[in-house]
Amino acid sequence: MITAERITAHFGAVINGIDAARPLSADESEALKHAVVEHGMVVLRDQGLSDDQQLALARQWGELHVYPPLRFAGQEVPLEWVEDTVDSPPKAFRWHTDIPWERRPPKFGLLWADIVPDAGGDTVWANTEAAWEALSETMKERLLPLRVVHRIEPGAMERLSKMAPGAAGEAFRREYSVGVEHPLVRRNPESGRLALFLAGYWMERIVGMTQPESDAILSFLMTHATEPRFQCRWRWAPHDLVIWDERRSMHQALPDHYPRHRRLRRCTVEGEQPLAAV
Repeated sequence: MITAERITAHFGAVINGIDAARPLSADESEALKHAVVEHGMVVLRDQGLSDDQQLALARQWGELHVYPPLRFAGQEVPLEWVEDTVDSPPKAFRWHTDIPWERRPPKFGLLWADIVPDAGGDTVWANTEAAWEALSETMKERLLPLRVVHRIEPGAMERLSKMAPGAAGEAFRREYSVGVEHPLVRRNPESGRLALFLAGYWMERIVGMTQPESDAILSFLMTHATEPRFQCRWRWAPHDLVIWDERRSMHQALPDHYPRHRRLRRCTVEGEQPLAAV
C-alpha cells in the first residue's frame, strides 16, 4: 500500500510502500507521478538503486535529458554525478531551476544519495505554485503576460563550455549563447495549476522592460518565493531518492557541509515547452 507523509503543510512528502529498484506496475508508476505533481517533491527512503534502475524509473515518465555540455562532449547516458569534495566545492548553492535555458526544460528531477556528509548538505526546495497563489490579484494581473529571457551567465558559460573540449565546447557556446524566452507564469499541464517560473541566476531580464525595471520585479519575486513559508528542507540519508516537479519549484543545495564529501546521482525527465498562463 502506497502512503504519503507530508513534510510541510503545503509542499513535500515522504512516500512509503514503493520499492523503486523493481519495475513498477502502471498503477504504481501513475500513483508516484501523481504524488510528485501533487506534493511538488517526494522522498523515497532506503532505495538501493543502480544506475540502470534509476534510469528505468525515470523513463516511465518520458524521454530523459542528457545535460547539454555533456551531450556536446559525446555522452549519451542521461545520468550525471553531483559531487562535492575538498577540491570541488559546492556549486548549486543559489536558488535555481534546472536547465531553464533549454526550450524544453526538464519536468522532473531525480536525485539519489550515494554519499552524504555527517553534518550539513541539506537541499531546500521553494514552492513557486504557492508563491504565485499568495500574490495579490493586482500583481497577478501584471505578471500574467510577461516573458523572461533565460540565459547562461558568463561565469557558468565558461565553466560549462570546458566540459566539452575543443570544437565541441565552442559549438555548445554558440548554441546556448542567445538564450530563450519563457513565460514568467506557467501552467502545469498535469495539474492545470499556475506557478511562477523563476530560475534564479539563469534569468537575464523581463522582455520589453529596462534592466532596472526587470531587476526590481525579478528581485521582488525571488525574495517573495523563497520566504520560509514556501520552503521545504530535506536532510539526506544514504540511499534517499528525491523526485521533484521542476515546473512548480526552485531548489538550492546548502554548502554548509564543505569540505565534507557529498555525492548524488541525478537524472532529469524532459519536459514540454513551458505553457503560458494566458
